Amino acid sequence: MANAVASRELGDEYQQLVFWKYALDMLSGKYDIKNIRFEDDEVKSFDDVVIEYSKPQKYRDSSIKKAYYQIKYHVRDNNFFTLDNLLDPSFINATKNSLLDKVVAAYKKMGEEEFPNCTFIIYSMWDIAQTDELYGLINNSDRTIRLDLLFDRTTSISKMGKIRKKLCDKLMVEEEDLYIVLRQLRICSRQETIDDLISTINAKLEYQGLQVISGSQYTNPYLQIIQKLHQAGNTVIDKQFLESELHNEGLYVPLKEESIVAVRSFKKHAENIENESNKLLKLEDCFEDRFLKKDQSWNAIYKKLKMFLFESCIDNKAYYLQLEANTSIAFMAGQILDIKAGKDITPIQRTDYGINKWSNNIYCDNYPEAICVSESIDDHNLDVALVIEFARNIYQDVIEYIEEDEISIGRIIRLRLPVSGSASVQDGAHAWKLANQIKDVVDSRKLKEKRETLHIFSACPNALMFLLGRYSLSFGKTILYEYDFMKQRTCTYYPTISLPYQEEL
Repeated sequence: MANAVASRELGDEYQQLVFWKYALDMLSGKYDIKNIRFEDDEVKSFDDVVIEYSKPQKYRDSSIKKAYYQIKYHVRDNNFFTLDNLLDPSFINATKNSLLDKVVAAYKKMGEEEFPNCTFIIYSMWDIAQTDELYGLINNSDRTIRLDLLFDRTTSISKMGKIRKKLCDKLMVEEEDLYIVLRQLRICSRQETIDDLISTINAKLEYQGLQVISGSQYTNPYLQIIQKLHQAGNTVIDKQFLESELHNEGLYVPLKEESIVAVRSFKKHAENIENESNKLLKLEDCFEDRFLKKDQSWNAIYKKLKMFLFESCIDNKAYYLQLEANTSIAFMAGQILDIKAGKDITPIQRTDYGINKWSNNIYCDNYPEAICVSESIDDHNLDVALVIEFARNIYQDVIEYIEEDEISIGRIIRLRLPVSGSASVQDGAHAWKLANQIKDVVDSRKLKEKRETLHIFSACPNALMFLLGRYSLSFGKTILYEYDFMKQRTCTYYPTISLPYQEEL
């Protein structure tokens, strides 16, 4: 009995978390969601979560106005979706109607005009059995039924004909009606666990300026809100109403005072930065274009940068860091303000579309990961060259430089994106994801390699180099390199600073 109650409670929690996953999309105002309903009785067969859109949404070769979710939580991963299970009431602990019976019931209630304006979604952590006839009928791009395969104009004695006949007989519909019913069905299997859902929701909460769900507390205030609203009969929730409830519950995080901190080592395209920032470190007098003057040293630059950043980022503010500076300076700034500093710091990045704050709070599932390739070039050396080529292909330049300067590199790690270019790193969240991926790659070096030097060559946004610098204290001995891309002097790479800074050792 206790296990049954616990399972029911977990099922309720899962359903409520799925509600919040989409409710936060509505709150952002970017997904055309007019309102979202929780256990709404408009269509009793698919009533767990209902999304109504303010604009028609693309679906197959037409569009929909509503999405009905039937959410199924399972404590154990001990079963699969099969065609027979979709037709079996006991699969969902029912005595009369199966999952597909419920879709047919919705079709009969709505009629041929309203039904095609909706999609009906089965949302579950269970997978589709790979040995079952259902497996080959699911479209992986949108989880719809492959109607072109199922309704292939074959007779009832063919493989697909037998499946159609079984479905028609069990559901007591004609083939024409079966086609309409299955056209609007989506089977979203392999969905998130509860922990995965909370991680997804927390990213969206942070983006909305709301308190995240704490892993140290037993209570979840967002679940309590939906429970309270449901008990009061408030099942249809729009953006304005949800914002009001969240304010009433005190879940919005008070906004911090903001401060823009800037570092400039060259003036081109950064002439007006004084008017755009609260504090500015001018380093251009230490450089000739992007080359350090002969009477200057990179260690001295590091000391000036450290003093400036420590003095500029001492309060409990939201800091935005604009780096109109050499790549090495961006990385150094990150190491000075490493991730353990506990500072709320967001880099500002100059892009093809203007100057943007590259926060990590924008949520997206589809950022491309870096493609990582390792190449051994000298088994007698243990230094590693890290080549980050997101903006352009720099591998050949790096190889020629290593050979020309006879640098003792044992292995090269190349990181590139599927498409290179100035916009290949899409935004702040993408940059954060890539910085974490690069850190994992660097940290996976063999112990003997970690004891030697990491050489970093990069062609990527300064914001990404800053973020990577924030994780770099675990990298050990590191040398940074700049490239003479304007072909003013060496026409190749040259070393800048060795880190950690010698006074930090």
